[in-house]
Amino acid sequence: MGINPPYVVDASSISRAWVEACERLIISSGEARNLFVYIREPITEDGEIRSRYDEFCRQEGLLLPKHVAYTIFPMGFASGRDAVRLYRDYNKPGGLYERIKTSWGTYFRRITYYEVDGEPVNQLGNIIEAINGRARLLKAAYTINIQKPAQECTRPRGGPCLNYLTLQLERGEPNIIGMLAVYRNQDYSGKAYGNFLGLGRLLEFICRETSSRIGPLTCVSSHAYLEQKGPGFVSLIKGILGN
Repeated sequence: MGINPPYVVDASSISRAWVEACERLIISSGEARNLFVYIREPITEDGEIRSRYDEFCRQEGLLLPKHVAYTIFPMGFASGRDAVRLYRDYNKPGGLYERIKTSWGTYFRRITYYEVDGEPVNQLGNIIEAINGRARLLKAAYTINIQKPAQECTRPRGGPCLNYLTLQLERGEPNIIGMLAVYRNQDYSGKAYGNFLGLGRLLEFICRETSSRIGPLTCVSSHAYLEQKGPGFVSLIKGILGN
C-alpha cells in the first residue's frame, strides 16, 4: 500500500461523504492512509442511502449505524434529558454505560467520565462550561482525549480506534463550532457511517448547550479500510452511485 498522500472527500451530508469515501477505498483495493473526510452538514443524511446501508448491515450481521453511533453519543437516551441529568444517568452505577459497555468501554464514557489518577473528569462538561464562561472566543482551545497512554497507544487492534476530538470555533451570529476527529484505524464498511452519525449528534449537543451554530465535521483516518470488501459491498456502493 505504501504511505500515500492525503485524499480528501468533501461532501454535504453524512451519507454522501460515507459513500464517496467507500468508493475511494474500493479503488484503492480496500485500504488507504491519510483519508480526510469533510462533512459540511454533519447532522444531514440521505434517507435512501441510509436505508440501503441499514439493509446491508442486517443481511451481513453488522451493527446498524445507530448502534455504532450510540457509543459516541446516546441520541435516544439523551432526548428529554438536560446535560446534567444525561451525564448522571449515563454514568451512574446501573446506568446506560454499564448496560452497553464493551471490553474497553464506550466513547461517550471517555468523553464524560475519563479517569485520571482514579478520579473521573467530565471533559465534555468542562468544555461546555468553559465556552459559556469565557468572554473571548478561543478558536483552538478545546480537545477531548479518548485513548489512555499507558494501555492503549501500542494496541495492534481493537478499540478505542478514535484518538481525540478537537472543537473548532469561529465567530458568527451565533458563533460556529466545528469538530475534528482523528482515528488511528477506521473500518468504513462497518463503522464509519455510525461514527459520522454519532459525532454529528455529539456536535449538535455541544452547539445546543453553547447556543452555537453547527459547523463542519472533519474526520481523519490514519488507516482507513474496508472489512467487508466482497462483491456484496462493492455492489451496494456502485448501486448507490449509479455505476
